[in-house]
Amino acid sequence: FIMRTDEEFTIICPDFMAPNNVQQETGWKCIKVDGTQNLKEVGVLESITHPLAEANIPLLAISTFNTDYVFVMEENLVTAVQALQKVGHQFIHGE
Repeated sequence: FIMRTDEEFTIICPDFMAPNNVQQETGWKCIKVDGTQNLKEVGVLESITHPLAEANIPLLAISTFNTDYVFVMEENLVTAVQALQKVGHQFIHGE
């Protein structure tokens, strides 16, 4: 993912692809919402972020035209998956 604002330029990529000479924060893991989302749907992202907030798990959420991505730190991944499964989310494990 590449994002640019007036104040910053952000690239989110696998740790091994990150340049060494820039500010970076490594160790994030991605949870992708499966399937294409309609931009008029309400509550899809909230159904993920709310349980994670309840579990006290920091996150970074990114939405694209097609779907949503939620990044959590690797040390929180198992707890995040458990919190989401507890409220009915299912997971398809992939690379």
